[in-house]
Amino acid sequence: MSSFCNRNRKIEEAELEKRLLEEYRKEVANCDEHGLSTQHIGDEWMRRKIREICGYHVSDRWIKQFRKRNHIRYFSGRRHFVAEPPRPREQPVAIRERRAAPTQPRRGEYSEIDSRVAEEIRRRHVAGERLTNPWILDFARKLAGEIYPEDVGVAEFFDMNWLYRFKRRYCVDLKPQNTVLPPPPAPPSNLPKPIPLYFDYYLYTQMMLNNILQTPCQNST
Repeated sequence: MSSFCNRNRKIEEAELEKRLLEEYRKEVANCDEHGLSTQHIGDEWMRRKIREICGYHVSDRWIKQFRKRNHIRYFSGRRHFVAEPPRPREQPVAIRERRAAPTQPRRGEYSEIDSRVAEEIRRRHVAGERLTNPWILDFARKLAGEIYPEDVGVAEFFDMNWLYRFKRRYCVDLKPQNTVLPPPPAPPSNLPKPIPLYFDYYLYTQMMLNNILQTPCQNST
């Protein structure tokens, strides 16, 4: 009978087989109804248990003979088993309804506020007033509190997302677009008219000569 040595420790082969077989049966006893053990039982599991028992490495041939003598069967561990993904727990109806209660109202629910904000913006643009995004938000929230005083969270709806949709829907610009500039002052009538660039110089001299001939002469006294 051979023996396995590890420095100061010595163990007989029969004792090694006995203890290894006990470890194997103990692990197999933990298998579930699918034949899955808590870990994968194979050659690597055998080597690890042998090192724990005697601290020695054995050959593949020894493990093969040990399996044959003791009718050892390998098992796949649970970590190799692909389980069905867990299904989400069904929530009570009250919880689903509370979580589904949005701060986003249905489309057109606050259309009155939108139209009144757009009307106020047009009125201020006509007066030449330049507006800002914070002012539009504050004005919309103020209107919402006046029109829907019973709705506690109505002001939260009028945020930057609402402002983006509102400005796109109503084509809102912060600067007034309909401001008409006054016309420039007319030049004095007694100034000579500028010479058009397309006038011929000969025609211009003839015109000046005719003006001189038509002017009556005044005799000096």
